[in-house]
Amino acid sequence: MNSVYGEEENRFLFNNVIVGRRAKARYKLSNSQKVPCDLTLSIKPLSGKFTSKTTESFEIESPTKLQIPAHSHVYATVVFTPTAMQHYSALFEAAIDGVSAVQAKSRNLTFELAGDGNLPRISIVKPSIRYAFLCFPVVMHCQLTYASEVLVC
Repeated sequence: MNSVYGEEENRFLFNNVIVGRRAKARYKLSNSQKVPCDLTLSIKPLSGKFTSKTTESFEIESPTKLQIPAHSHVYATVVFTPTAMQHYSALFEAAIDGVSAVQAKSRNLTFELAGDGNLPRISIVKPSIRYAFLCFPVVMHCQLTYASEVLVC
C-alpha cells in the first residue's frame, strides 16, 4: 500500500485498497511538554457529508483514550476497509482532554482521512504466436485458428 499525507490538503490518503481488504496506517503522536497529556481519538464524518457507510469504513485500532507521558510519544493506528467501489472520507481527531473549547480548536490534531475502494483488474493480452515448423518432404496445408486471427501455413 502506498499511502500519503498531503500537508497543504491536511489529508491522509489510503491508495490502492482492494474492496474487503484492510489497510492500516500508524500515526506517531508526540508530547513535547513537561506534563502528561490525555487524548481522546475519534473518527467523525466530514461536515455535510455524513453517511454511516463512509465513517464505518475507518476504524481506530488502538485504544481511543491514550495518555502520552511528558517528552514522549504513542502510536495510533487507523484501519481502512472499503466495502464497495466508491470514495470514502472522514475526519480523524486527537482531542486533548480537559481544555476549553476555544483552546481545543488550536491544540487538537485533526486531518481528513480519504480512500477509494478498488477491485483488482486483469487484462488478457493475446500472446504473439511463435511456432517452429519442421521441414517435411511433403508440403502440408493447415489452418490454425486463434481468437479472430487465422494463420495459414
